[in-house]
Amino acid sequence: MFRSLAQALLAAALVSIATQSLAQGVPDAEECAVRWHVPFGSPLRSTICPGGQDKAFCERSRAAVQAMDQMYSTCMAVVEASQFENRHTARTSALIDQAAIMVAGGRDKRQVKLNQVPGNMSGLQGCDDPNPPSICLTRYRPVFQADVASLATEYRRIEKITPRLEIPKEQVAGYRPSPDRMVFMKYSAGASVEFLTGYGMITPETPRDFEAYLLRNPDEKPKSINLNSPGGSLIAGLRLGELFRENGYSTSIGGGPLKPQYSVSSVADFGGDQGNQEEVPEICMSACAYAFLGGISRDFGERTRYGVHQFYNEKATSEPTAKAFDATDLSFQQVMTGLIVDYIVRMGADARLIVEAAKAEYNTMRILSQKEARDLKVIYDPESFTSWQILPRGRGVIARSMSQDGNRTAQVACFTSKRGTERKFVIWQKGTDADGWRDLAKMAGSFQFAGMVIPAEGLSVTTDGKNVYFSTDLPPDYEKRIGSLKEDLQFSPDINTAPMVTIRSFVFPPVPREGFAASASIALRNCLPAS
Repeated sequence: MFRSLAQALLAAALVSIATQSLAQGVPDAEECAVRWHVPFGSPLRSTICPGGQDKAFCERSRAAVQAMDQMYSTCMAVVEASQFENRHTARTSALIDQAAIMVAGGRDKRQVKLNQVPGNMSGLQGCDDPNPPSICLTRYRPVFQADVASLATEYRRIEKITPRLEIPKEQVAGYRPSPDRMVFMKYSAGASVEFLTGYGMITPETPRDFEAYLLRNPDEKPKSINLNSPGGSLIAGLRLGELFRENGYSTSIGGGPLKPQYSVSSVADFGGDQGNQEEVPEICMSACAYAFLGGISRDFGERTRYGVHQFYNEKATSEPTAKAFDATDLSFQQVMTGLIVDYIVRMGADARLIVEAAKAEYNTMRILSQKEARDLKVIYDPESFTSWQILPRGRGVIARSMSQDGNRTAQVACFTSKRGTERKFVIWQKGTDADGWRDLAKMAGSFQFAGMVIPAEGLSVTTDGKNVYFSTDLPPDYEKRIGSLKEDLQFSPDINTAPMVTIRSFVFPPVPREGFAASASIALRNCLPAS
């Protein structure tokens, strides 16, 4: 087993290499992922021993996985410590300590001998501040270099004895990933459709697992992931959500583990009736609910169960009536609440979500409906339009709906002048290339909007140097038409006459039907003076 090997190794005397260059022997994140991260869906990832298989083989597999997981975490800890060069001394020391613990194989093992940052910084004022003066950061740099070099050397020694094992395919034909640790796997849903699933518990290792996936798939498109998880580590869930946002991923809920190979149809990956995923309940609970918020756009279906609850301390839940809270516990509770609220707001959701979470105790769950999720911006599409509003303008009013990200606006207004009354529908977006859009509009032949056919020559395309405006006159009987609308309004070229280049260019999200008829009618009765 790896731990016994590591323990024997670490019992030996460690060689001091204070003069060694910091960069020499220090791994990078890509090396960690490629060398040590067990590929997602690999037969090594979980228990792979259904009845009848070689027990000795199973034990070697488990030992290899445990060793490689430990080496991946160790490798990443050394990388993180090396990246704290020339930073705050206290934080640097903490990262080095963490790396030393990882290299040693746990807190109960002998640690790598490191130089300690002096606790008494005599004569240096402000070194304990979050942003200390530069002298605080440079004084201990030689010590820091020696410590990271020692960690890197010890890491290189351990990697030479870490077992690696390749598994023959025939020995793992019935393998399925275990849900006790989130597995990131890509599935096929047709000849050219692929999607990524994160299935299983969120553990402290999950953010690093996802980082390893990103390193293996740097050019993945589209960037979207289906989450299916009962929860797990809260801090890891927040960090996972941060990674989704940093890397431009959208989130949804669904998907399950890989089916055993023998049950998958040979046409499953080419549009066949069978898929290569197990049908499992669609859930995203607890820590997963917060990771989900990291998506740039977020959505889930009617059958999905999205749940939040109070965060908790496991020790406290084991004896809920014990008088175990002190000032540190109360401080922790406040810090965690502030951290979660800050995260929710930064992800663009409504801070009231934390109130909904507080309504459920640690051992229950507050399940949000789709409507509640939309109201709290848990379900969120930055390109979707908001509800229609009536806004005053001078002596009249306008009806307006805007996209969530503010990049598009739809408006209905009435103008009066000596020439008579003009009723206008306008949709605009950020940009300045009116000529290019005008050429595309001419190619379209005609457009459709709310049951109305708009000839290309009836669509005006202009710009004010910031936005491109697409406007058209509404017919006199338009109020009757909008009163009978039964679906959201799509402004698009006529697919029967427009070339594909135009259809693909005018991909505008639908404008909400709800409230449109009433808002437009009010705007059309309260005209603005023409400018």
